[in-house]
Amino acid sequence: MNREFEKHLAEAWEIAHAAPAEGNFESEAQRTRVLDILSALRGYLTEIGTTDDEDDLLRDIGVLPPKVPPMQRHDDVGEIMPLGNWRQAVKDGSYTDNDGIGCLATETHVSDLEIAPSDAEVMRIPPWVTHVVWYNK
Repeated sequence: MNREFEKHLAEAWEIAHAAPAEGNFESEAQRTRVLDILSALRGYLTEIGTTDDEDDLLRDIGVLPPKVPPMQRHDDVGEIMPLGNWRQAVKDGSYTDNDGIGCLATETHVSDLEIAPSDAEVMRIPPWVTHVVWYNK
């Protein structure tokens, strides 16, 4: 990556992560600045291309759309629950690595991407994930 790209990327990342989770910004000027930076980055990326690691970073800040793995309709095997509920259950000690494994999911579909309770606080959860399907051992 060149220096100008890195500078703009860092600025967009900082502003985006300072915004509340709902995506609200402190001001219209701040929102406009992020959108301008992201638009410029999209044009630049079209010209130069990116590596897989850069693509992941760019997905995190909304420059590229989220990468969604192949998914299957939830088949009622395992317990499906909202991501927040699963995280709270892990925090409360209801689920441990010895109990089973979770798979990242939406309300109706499940992926093959696994998440262990020990990873609950450190794993970067993709933005498409709204639920976890828990499989007891």
